Amino acid sequence: MIKKKVMTEFGVEADIWKVGYISLDRINKYGSITMCLYTNKDATKHILTVVEPILSEELFDLYFENGGNVIENAERFVLENCESFKTNDVEVLSN
Repeated sequence: MIKKKVMTEFGVEADIWKVGYISLDRINKYGSITMCLYTNKDATKHILTVVEPILSEELFDLYFENGGNVIENAERFVLENCESFKTNDVEVLSN
């Protein structure tokens, strides 16, 4: 779970991002991560989704062929490679 405040187009402030969907093609070494935005930790429905592609074989191997937790690896990939999450106001929360 990632905490990063966002003002939505609806004028609603939300700050919790959770991994919603992970698609990994281990043969061709590409995939995508769908991050879902929630208004708070207890919200049950997301209000926005962002899809981040994994297009590099090197990045795929680094994050998803290491035997680690797939959700934690997806969060780490997003934090380290996606411009919208590479800011000072981002915090990783324990699930």
